[in-house]
Amino acid sequence: MAASEPVRALAVVLAAIVALSVFAGPAAAVTGSVDLDEALDNQQRSEDLTFTFTASQNGSVDAPDSNQFQGGDVVFEFDSWNDLDSGASGSSSGWTVENGHTYEVTYEATAYSGASGSEDWFVSIDYDGGGTAGSETLTLNVDVLEPAFGGTTRPEETVTFTDDNTQTEDLDVEFENTGQGVMVPESVSVDSSPSGVDVSVDSLSGQVDAGSTGTASLDVSVDPSVSEGTYTISGTITDNLGKSQSFDADIDVQKPPVLAADDVDVGGVLRGQSETVELTVTETGGFEGIDGVSVNVVGTDEDGSVDVEGAGFVSTDAGGSDTVDVEVTANSDAPQHADLDWQIELTPDDPDSPTETINVDGEVYYPANLGSVDGQGAQNVFDVPRSEADVQVTETTVSFENTGDLDMEVTDVSASTDSPDVEASIEDAPDTVGGLSTGDATVVLAADPDAAEGSHSFTVDVDTASAGSGSITRELTIDHVPELGVDRETVDLGDVTVTNRQTTSVDVSEVLEYESVPDVEVTRVSGPDQYLTVAEQPTELDAGESAPLVFAISFDTSAELYEQYRWEFEVSGEGVETQTVTVIARPTPFIDNISERLSTYEGGSGPRAATASGMSEALGSLESQLRDGQEVPEGDLTETIAAGETALLLLESLDAADAARSENGPEASQEDVLRARATLNAMTEYVDRIESEPVGAAAGESLAAARTATDEQVTAQEEYYRSQLQGDNGDPTTLQRANANRQLARLAEIQGETERAAELNSKASAAFETYLSQVDEAASDVETARTTRASIRESATLVLFEQPLVLNPARLDPMSAKIERMDAAYASAAETYAAAGATQEADAVRTERTAASQRLQLTQYGLWGATGFYGLIVAGFLLNTGRNLYAYLQDRRTVQLGAELQ
Repeated sequence: MAASEPVRALAVVLAAIVALSVFAGPAAAVTGSVDLDEALDNQQRSEDLTFTFTASQNGSVDAPDSNQFQGGDVVFEFDSWNDLDSGASGSSSGWTVENGHTYEVTYEATAYSGASGSEDWFVSIDYDGGGTAGSETLTLNVDVLEPAFGGTTRPEETVTFTDDNTQTEDLDVEFENTGQGVMVPESVSVDSSPSGVDVSVDSLSGQVDAGSTGTASLDVSVDPSVSEGTYTISGTITDNLGKSQSFDADIDVQKPPVLAADDVDVGGVLRGQSETVELTVTETGGFEGIDGVSVNVVGTDEDGSVDVEGAGFVSTDAGGSDTVDVEVTANSDAPQHADLDWQIELTPDDPDSPTETINVDGEVYYPANLGSVDGQGAQNVFDVPRSEADVQVTETTVSFENTGDLDMEVTDVSASTDSPDVEASIEDAPDTVGGLSTGDATVVLAADPDAAEGSHSFTVDVDTASAGSGSITRELTIDHVPELGVDRETVDLGDVTVTNRQTTSVDVSEVLEYESVPDVEVTRVSGPDQYLTVAEQPTELDAGESAPLVFAISFDTSAELYEQYRWEFEVSGEGVETQTVTVIARPTPFIDNISERLSTYEGGSGPRAATASGMSEALGSLESQLRDGQEVPEGDLTETIAAGETALLLLESLDAADAARSENGPEASQEDVLRARATLNAMTEYVDRIESEPVGAAAGESLAAARTATDEQVTAQEEYYRSQLQGDNGDPTTLQRANANRQLARLAEIQGETERAAELNSKASAAFETYLSQVDEAASDVETARTTRASIRESATLVLFEQPLVLNPARLDPMSAKIERMDAAYASAAETYAAAGATQEADAVRTERTAASQRLQLTQYGLWGATGFYGLIVAGFLLNTGRNLYAYLQDRRTVQLGAELQ
């Protein structure tokens, strides 16, 4: 009983195995085959092996991943599974199956170089819980294919010595691979070769497929010492498996005469004529001479023929040479430039001599022939001002063609014209024109400025020595066109002070003096539409006329300071090219002008120089801020410029005051001093309103200096007028007192001293009232004097030449009294006028008094003369009366004495 227990257990196991095998289904082997070439290394051939099984339950299964045989040369690897019922698939060797589904399992079997024979692998796919889902035996058969030599060809090559140098020839030995595998030829060995024949392997097929042919290429070098004849070369071809194949090859050595010749180019052959070229043939083999040469012309040419003369008589030594003539003829109807070409075979009269083939080429040429004469007309545009033009010269080119192939000799080229104001001549005409070339001659056309507009014909004649002649007529078109010109294309106005108006002009002209230019227009094409205007422009220009195009520019305060403005204008007219004028300007504040004028005062010393330098510094600081684009307080530009202008006006007023005082005294400088003081007041207001610290500080220094300079002038004026009131230069007149007080009042008022000014004005008014009273009194005295002078005239005996004469001695005393009264009135009036300060009136009265006194002095002289004359008459009368009385008395005494005596 004890011995039977193991037997019973083994029977149970066997029964279980049988039962499971029946449940899993029968297994059938899966076989695949691959081929490997014995001659090749590193091969890899694969085959997919596929089998199916049907799952008997749900669950997870595992398939073996891989297995190796023959040391790894044969490998089985799991590839994929595929559910044929649901379409699911995967590449993992473990997956879940469903009961009743059929699964396809694929393994990849790979054989590597070195594998051989057949390998089996039993594959079982098991449930994770136990039991087999499916199994299969995988078989891979590996067939190793071997190559096999099947024989070689026996090549034969001829080695012909064309010279006495070693000759080389190629030999190709072909061999067959009759085996089933690839052959890898490895080497070629030369077993035997004739003396003087060297054999080397040039190339050997690297791989020969089954049933294919390989090649062993040999380089065979034959020494010149080898005699003519046939020689055998033997060798062996071996593959990488050690298999070999012997071969034989034959070399036929020949040393015949060898002819060498160059190709022949006869060049151009005139139609219907022949050209012959000597051809040298050379024996180059160096072993035998040539004795006669056979000629064979290959092909024909319908445009000509070729002939080799003397070929049968060629005779040379070995290495020598001889000549033959090659004659090429062009048919008379051959087209120009038709190609003439043949191949000529030259073979020495020796059966072993090789044939030398040369090319004979030529071309059909035509003789020189004058073809077309062609050329362009010319246009003469008078683009030089008529006043400057002498003769306007235009050139054109006439070409004449040589349609032949030979040079054409040109005997003459001439030009003529029927216009009296146009001359035609030829320059640079060629003497010859090459074949198929064109000659050019320059036609020079000289037109007088008076030549009429329009077309003028000219003719060019061409004569040749043998190629014919020809001519051509063309037209010279003369145009008188206007041309618009401007004397300046760019007008750079530079810096233009804002608010200043500046003008500039450009001369616009018709420059050629032939035609007028109507409809002249000036159009702005770029630039701002403000600041710059066209103040004046021409609308039409006569021939040669010029007219100004005037631009006016004035920047206002809206302009960007220091930015360059550019305007572009087009000046156009009918029938002329448009001209462009560009105007450039840059707005600047009045600062530069003021600074430049202030600089004239900065060189000296004292408050005036300090006024100028301080204000220049203020203006410079403001300008620097503006140039740097800094923020400038609103109003500072206006206030600073105004301050600068007032400072300049103040300095000018002070200078004017100095000049007036120097030339005409302090009174002449009063108005300039008052103007300077008023300007100082305005300057103070402007400076006080400047907000910028550096600008205001410099302007304040200038203001302080200006106040000092002005106060000096005011003080000088006050001292002068006070000195007048004090009588430092003599007692002042009433008018001087009034004027001095008035001027002192003005000086006080301009300085803000209103109470003092009122007091001084009161004194001035009182003095002026006194002045008026004195003037009235003096005027009354003048009237009295004139009335008295008139009464004297009325009392005159007669008036002779405006001179009153009094001849009545009885009026001597009354007339003298009137004259004294008149003179006293005149004297009183002059004195009163002078005291009042009416200097001109006083001088006039004095002049009038002097004239009246002089005239009445004559009146007195006449009165005195008349009185004396009347006295003489009375004296004579009295004398005569006394004489008569004396005579009477004497006579009476005589009578009495006589009486007494009687």
